[in-house]
Amino acid sequence: MTRGLSRWEQTPQQVRGSDSPSELRTQSQPRPARRGLLDGTQEKPLPYFVYILAARPHGAIYIGKADNLRTRIEQHRAGGVAAHTKKYGIYTLVYFEVLETLETAYLRERKLKRWRRVWKDDLIASVNPEWRDLSAEIPL
Repeated sequence: MTRGLSRWEQTPQQVRGSDSPSELRTQSQPRPARRGLLDGTQEKPLPYFVYILAARPHGAIYIGKADNLRTRIEQHRAGGVAAHTKKYGIYTLVYFEVLETLETAYLRERKLKRWRRVWKDDLIASVNPEWRDLSAEIPL
């Protein structure tokens, strides 16, 4: 996999599973399932995340979505993505949601971005009143 791009941002040639054209995965195919839960036979789809980063309580925020939230937060903190987060020092994970599909994550992200700022602040305060960093609480 090419570094810096998620699987969904790459071309089919970049996400090739092998040299065989018949095994070329495209973006329209379903995501692979994570195997090996408690009994080793169950399959669970990989989750998607919608998240909010903040510079400080009630300060500048950034709303985004990711399929690997830990990696995405590390990218933000390293200054490798989204000029907005780097410019305003937005590195604290203050809110996240776990969603089942890419489509629901995309729709939820768009919905949150259209919300008024006070609604976003209330959403964050409802689960994280101190606006502390939630990076350690990311599942998986």
